[in-house]
Amino acid sequence: MHPPRPPPAVNAVCTIIRAFSFVYAGLRAARSMHARLLSTVLRAPLSFLERMPPGRLLNRWGGGLEEQVGWGVGGQSWGAPY
Repeated sequence: MHPPRPPPAVNAVCTIIRAFSFVYAGLRAARSMHARLLSTVLRAPLSFLERMPPGRLLNRWGGGLEEQVGWGVGGQSWGAPY
């Protein structure tokens, strides 16, 4: 015998709460990672910035965060598209 199912309204509310939780957690993680990255780059010695090509810095700054944070559970994108 199966346990009773919750009413559809309860299921919908829980799904919405879960979706907003994922979005909130993703945005918090992205802000935290961006702040740490910015702090690290700004505190780097000038010799590091002179040796590092600007394209490599921009590539790591822009592409890496989206790949790490932008995808949620099940392959659905929770971040805003570019």
